[in-house]
Amino acid sequence: MISFKNKLGFSLLEMLISIGILAVLVSVAVMVINPIEYLRQARDSTRVSDLNNINTYISRYKYSGQRIDSLGNINVVYVSIPSNLSDCSDLGLPALASGWAYKCATETDYKKIDGTGWLPINLAAFSGGFGISALSVDPTNTASDGLYYKYIISASGGFEINASMESRKFNIGGKSDKVSTDGGDDPYIYEVGTNFDIFKYEVLTNADFGAGSLSGWVNWASGTTGTTNSLVHWAPNSAIIQNSNSYCNNYYAQDIAVSQNTDYTIGAWIKTVSEVGNSFIGIADTSWGGWIGSSQVTGTNNWTYVTATKNSGALSTMRFFLSVGWCGGPSPGNGPSGTTYFAEPSAVRGSLLLNNK
Repeated sequence: MISFKNKLGFSLLEMLISIGILAVLVSVAVMVINPIEYLRQARDSTRVSDLNNINTYISRYKYSGQRIDSLGNINVVYVSIPSNLSDCSDLGLPALASGWAYKCATETDYKKIDGTGWLPINLAAFSGGFGISALSVDPTNTASDGLYYKYIISASGGFEINASMESRKFNIGGKSDKVSTDGGDDPYIYEVGTNFDIFKYEVLTNADFGAGSLSGWVNWASGTTGTTNSLVHWAPNSAIIQNSNSYCNNYYAQDIAVSQNTDYTIGAWIKTVSEVGNSFIGIADTSWGGWIGSSQVTGTNNWTYVTATKNSGALSTMRFFLSVGWCGGPSPGNGPSGTTYFAEPSAVRGSLLLNNK
């Protein structure tokens, strides 16, 4: 009988068993060292698989040559979270532009494949069948975390499905970066489909402060300014304004070329620590006139997502800014103290702000 032994006296079977044990130990070690990130990666893997499958289902259904009941309505954002209200108004989703609306299915129906689920397409009518009995939904599927699937269709029948990734690995710069390599127009969410121009993202320069600096931003703030990686929401760095001690407003700003007579929205995450100023974001003209600000965050708060919308009118350039304000305070020199962090700001044309990781 022939014995397959290596020079160290191990059989091929023993070597394979050893390699298998090592793989298990490595997986266990990763889970023990960073269990939260490991679970995030697992959920992100599910999201990638789900969206690719949904994209395949819709494409096969759309181009099958058979009668199509409906791919959905334009100017509607279909979301995977169930709600008792068809317009999702009880979920606290980000505000949409005038003329746009959300659409939700009920807890009873939201996973159905017959067009009454969260995806408004009767996949059950496809003659070839897809081998599915329920629609996939985001593994977290909550509005407060910004983790849910979204589906939008254009007047020409193009469509997009997207989702936010939550792990470092699947986001920008990660080993399995999906968000900036998917061919979509937003480098912060994972997008699949046939039309990425249904709404257009105008991504700010250095929006994730990934360079560890304020490159691309004009700094009109006092006190401690710059970026930090000690407290972040998702992106590798946050911008910080601390103990600004300025009587009026302290800004980080970018002037962006815009289309005329178009709604624009800015969105960002804000976290405050013992902040006595009013932390907010907004849009103005380049001389600070006619500015529109978001809701204000003060005191001590966990990460809070805020937005502000302004119509460009006759303007060809608008100023998008992050601010800690104190106008109307007691006296010059007694400005706001405390710390404000700004994370992942983005500027959007068309006011459809879905980038709320």
